[in-house]
Amino acid sequence: MAEPGLPEAPPRMYDATGAIHCHSTYSDGSGTVEEIVSAAQRAGLEYLVMTDHDTLAPLREKGEGWHGRTLVLYGVEISPRHNHYLAYGIEEVPSFHLPPAEFIRAVRELGGVGFLAHPWDYGSPVLGLGEYSWQDWEVDGFTGIEIWNYFSGWVGSITSVWDLVRGLLNWRAVSMDPDPRTLARWDQLALRRPVVGIGGVDAHGIRRRILGVPVTFHPYERAFRTVRTHLLLPRPWAGDVAEDRRQVLGALRHGRAYVANWEQGDPRGFRFLAWAGGRWLGMGDRFPHPGPAGSVHFSVETPRDVPGVRIALFWNGRPMVETDGPVLQGRDAGPGVYRVEVYRRGRGWIYSNPICLEAPMP
Repeated sequence: MAEPGLPEAPPRMYDATGAIHCHSTYSDGSGTVEEIVSAAQRAGLEYLVMTDHDTLAPLREKGEGWHGRTLVLYGVEISPRHNHYLAYGIEEVPSFHLPPAEFIRAVRELGGVGFLAHPWDYGSPVLGLGEYSWQDWEVDGFTGIEIWNYFSGWVGSITSVWDLVRGLLNWRAVSMDPDPRTLARWDQLALRRPVVGIGGVDAHGIRRRILGVPVTFHPYERAFRTVRTHLLLPRPWAGDVAEDRRQVLGALRHGRAYVANWEQGDPRGFRFLAWAGGRWLGMGDRFPHPGPAGSVHFSVETPRDVPGVRIALFWNGRPMVETDGPVLQGRDAGPGVYRVEVYRRGRGWIYSNPICLEAPMP
């Protein structure tokens, strides 16, 4: 993967594919925990993080654990009218009546990690679903942001009965890429400090009656085959719930992760590295810029057997280098935040977390 003259890239970390952001009958989902876990297993998830609204009752009543080859963990979605917040790694739920700055601080003080949920959420009058965007952009202290919420994007695309019909017959006909405003906001935030990007399915298994016929929108198994967050773990699963939970939270906290839409194909094999100052850096790493512009080498690799791929390397939110095919090699443009987007046949497929090259201290 490395260009001639560079040392071999480090061994690959374990790529764990899973789903984040899911609701059960403990809040406004239609599926029981058991039904959802079964759907996750059929979809091939290695981990599932469930996030019911304002409750950790399933954590207390069901407990975290391995179900076959799927690790099931519990977080929570703190859900005021606006400013929803995904929190993981906590055992009590801060009140949604608190201002966002306070429940963000509470999650951090409880040892958890937290993410701004569906920052631009349009809702859909056709489906009878409201708008739940993030509004308080003055806050700080959160771990990251949900850069792609599949359900929110799908719902927002349903603006007419015809959209609904098309969406039920063919999900891809109306499904959306990440909202460009969310990506732009993420890039702005990342210029100031580390902000981890995750992707959420936001699965509810919503059920409605259309012309008297029961219909399930975004059924769980179908949802789990769309947007996933891939975690890069230092070692394969141990089979021990406490140890594996630590690995999941550690990857989320550090940003050793990327987001991928499985509708576009299996992304495993994706890799984004930088050779800087005599060491290899990966997603989530921060390192002082080692010298003049052009002294850092970037390597991006995608699965080689997938056709129709285009890779773009971004610098401070702007595309810097683009290429067709499964490999990109490039040089830096100076200190800043670098991330990768991969498209397949013109649609978004893979979105990396950044590598940050910090400006030297004056």
